[in-house]
Amino acid sequence: MKIFSKKISLSKKLFILSKIMGLVIILVYLFANKYLNNNYFSLFVWVIFVFILIIIFDWIFGLLVNKPLDTINKTAHQMSILKDSAYCDLRTGDEFEELANNLNKMYEDLKKSNNDLKKKIDEEKDLLLLQKETVDILSHEMKTPISIIKAYVDGIEKTKENEKYISIINSEIDKLNNMIISLLDLSALERGSYKLDYSEFDFIESVEIIAGKLLYNKIDNIKLEYEFPENKLFIRADKTRIEEVVSNLISNAINHVLDFGKIEIKIKDLDKYILFSVYNDGDLIQEKNKNKIWTKFFKDNNSKGNGLGLAIAKQIIDMHKGEIYFDNKHKGVSFSFTLNK
Repeated sequence: MKIFSKKISLSKKLFILSKIMGLVIILVYLFANKYLNNNYFSLFVWVIFVFILIIIFDWIFGLLVNKPLDTINKTAHQMSILKDSAYCDLRTGDEFEELANNLNKMYEDLKKSNNDLKKKIDEEKDLLLLQKETVDILSHEMKTPISIIKAYVDGIEKTKENEKYISIINSEIDKLNNMIISLLDLSALERGSYKLDYSEFDFIESVEIIAGKLLYNKIDNIKLEYEFPENKLFIRADKTRIEEVVSNLISNAINHVLDFGKIEIKIKDLDKYILFSVYNDGDLIQEKNKNKIWTKFFKDNNSKGNGLGLAIAKQIIDMHKGEIYFDNKHKGVSFSFTLNK
């Protein structure tokens, strides 16, 4: 209920109210003395009017002060327990309304800070969990090549077939070294400590060189198909990193293709962006693994790599503001990415 204008402050309201009350008391007193002959009766009437006036004043004072304070107190209690619906709705047009608005603004800032804090805590928990999982998986992944190396070192000590054993040891050491390098590389990308080095290059030429190197010794065991634009296709990106993505996707296809199955590499020029895809005949990606494909160290039953190639590829494409995805086809799986030119 609004007793005064919206523009009047609380102090002015109380000042005006007190003056009105004083004026009414004087007028009642003068009226009683003039029109009522009995002095005792006049005093009685005057006292009754004053008593009624005090009750009215107390009621108005409650509307102006007590009720807003009670509303603010209840709302402050709700805000103290972070109740979502807490909101101080006052329309008194004075300092109490200003206080209520400031309280609401402070609570919104508090909720935002609290949500940010919860998010950071959740991120810290996720990071700690990820670190634990990484250590567990890395320990497991390192255990196998180390066990193999130890076994063959023991074999060297007991036999004369040193060249054979040393070759196997070197191979396992290379695997271990590549895994550690890949893990450090992915960690740098995820932290944002690596800055992309943009340059303009012919994407088709890069793909042809990479595919040639990776498929050179495997051409007798697979059926290779490709579909490239006839003209050169220049894009602006981090050449080294994009070539790494192409290499990882082609290697992934090689690791999963069926014997004498098909690998198909496609490049499409789609006006403002390019599309690269690699398909291989082989097992489809199971529904339960669709959200795990891009995570570190994920490997299905048929995986031959270290489980880091796809995670690195996704991180690099994300940094380029592109899109990377996979599709289960009738006889195999296709991995694709898009990049702006």
